[in-house]
Amino acid sequence: MIPLLHIALLVCFVILIYAIVGLELFSGILHKTCFDNATGAMMEDPKPCGGNYICPNGTECREFWEGPNYGITNFDNFLFSMLTVFQCVTLEGWTEVLYWVNDSTSPSWPWLYFVTLILIGTFFIMNLILGTLCGEFSKEREKAKSRGDFQKQREKQQIDDDLRGYLEWITHAEDLDPEEERSSDTTKGQEREEVKKRTDSESEQNSCFRSIWKALERWNRKIRRNCRRAVKSQAMFWFIIILVFLNTCVLATEHYNQPEWLDQFQV
Repeated sequence: MIPLLHIALLVCFVILIYAIVGLELFSGILHKTCFDNATGAMMEDPKPCGGNYICPNGTECREFWEGPNYGITNFDNFLFSMLTVFQCVTLEGWTEVLYWVNDSTSPSWPWLYFVTLILIGTFFIMNLILGTLCGEFSKEREKAKSRGDFQKQREKQQIDDDLRGYLEWITHAEDLDPEEERSSDTTKGQEREEVKKRTDSESEQNSCFRSIWKALERWNRKIRRNCRRAVKSQAMFWFIIILVFLNTCVLATEHYNQPEWLDQFQV
């Protein structure tokens, strides 16, 4: 379930990013349609206009129309934008959404947004879910087959390691000589005394500058160690994640016909 959770988070992240991009690019463009100049009535089969779509003679393109699919398909706010992106990811009428957006904008570039959405969100992410499922089931089947053999091999290896360590200890104990041990202890004691005397003489020769320099080096190492520990800590990780989440929430609050105070807050 953990790999599936990771894939689900990736899907939500892709939908979230495309929803915010669609909110920034296509907010409020699907509310214009053709109205009759004489009666002011909306055309029988309303279509979004204002861009590539040209209204018939005797009609003009103006607001206000609720939009396609009873006003559900639009990019006016974050929730409707996510719903529209999810509809496109499921390949349910995504070409109609593409044509509606293309008819409402003058340049013919919105296809870049929808084609990349289908390639990344549908063909790549959805197939990645299926690949993850197949891979995880294959791993579980292999684990179930090799678990017994692995356990037996591990126990045999543990026994061999214990036996080898015991034999090495016995062989080493037989090779030890008490006199050599005493002489080695005496030599080590003399070496310790010489090192201690040498250290005492060097410490007496240290100047005030060297002591200050060493103190600065210790302080520098301590500060660097604390900075490295702070940067690699979980608190810093979650602090950055929270900042990214708050930034995403601020971007998601933008919507069509939003009040002026919200504009000032987002700026």
